[in-house]
Amino acid sequence: MKTDVTNNYFKSTIRDVGNFIKHGNEPPYDLLLNFVGELEYTNLILPANIKGEDLIFEEIFTGARLGMIPLFTDDDEFSKHGSDFDPVPFELDFYIEMIKNSQKCGGYIVNMESEKFYLPRDLLTELKFSPKAVYDGDAMEPAEALEVAKTVTNDSFTEFIKTGSPDYDELLAHLKNSLLFNVVYLQNPHDLDYVNCIDANLAVKSVGREKYGLLFTDIKNITQTTDENCMFQIANLNEFFEFILRNDMDGIIVNPGIDDYYIQRNSILKMARTVTFTDAIYRNASYVAFKL
Repeated sequence: MKTDVTNNYFKSTIRDVGNFIKHGNEPPYDLLLNFVGELEYTNLILPANIKGEDLIFEEIFTGARLGMIPLFTDDDEFSKHGSDFDPVPFELDFYIEMIKNSQKCGGYIVNMESEKFYLPRDLLTELKFSPKAVYDGDAMEPAEALEVAKTVTNDSFTEFIKTGSPDYDELLAHLKNSLLFNVVYLQNPHDLDYVNCIDANLAVKSVGREKYGLLFTDIKNITQTTDENCMFQIANLNEFFEFILRNDMDGIIVNPGIDDYYIQRNSILKMARTVTFTDAIYRNASYVAFKL
């Protein structure tokens, strides 16, 4: 049984943190920030069996009073462990609630056969993670949002990305003041101007072994570089960034095939944890797709 879950960035981060600790050194502050960020967006594998409404999971006692629960970053690490349980992936919120509800669990061990990285209960219950966006007021109706989208050009941001500048502060300022678009493919195509897109697949691009999400500054750029089977959305950047991070992707390309401006994962991670981008009026954007 395979999950196809990967956490390559988190795995690399815990290896780096572990090396500092192993040699008796304090990890650098930036590395610790990166560790917390990557941890927040993990989707780790739990050795468990689901029987009805019961979740039966593996627990390891290492001589301590409290047991430790093994977790794994990917199928390969899980297979090294040789567990009789099934691999069941969950997001971090699940594991935090799990440990809060069990006074007998001392924490988790990630990748027991390799990194053997400990996540003690105190760390997980005390860490502060990203605040969730809170939207007030009415959301724009789809028909009105479509008319707005047709007029968007993002001239200032387009000029910036054409320079290829990697300046983080400038990029952040432009993203906060731009209305951008992403592309989806529907499992059941429609000929309507807009549809609810619960069955949509987000368009991504592979560059070698790396995988990127795609953003566009205007509709014209979408039509120049995509096929007629896709639809577009007004991008909810907070949700879009979360998708990139949770799916272990490498970053974002803005205007692929035209400007090919790359936003790397470390910048996305930093922005996702500190900034709310999407105007409340567009908060339902990720649920609606528009015809090109």
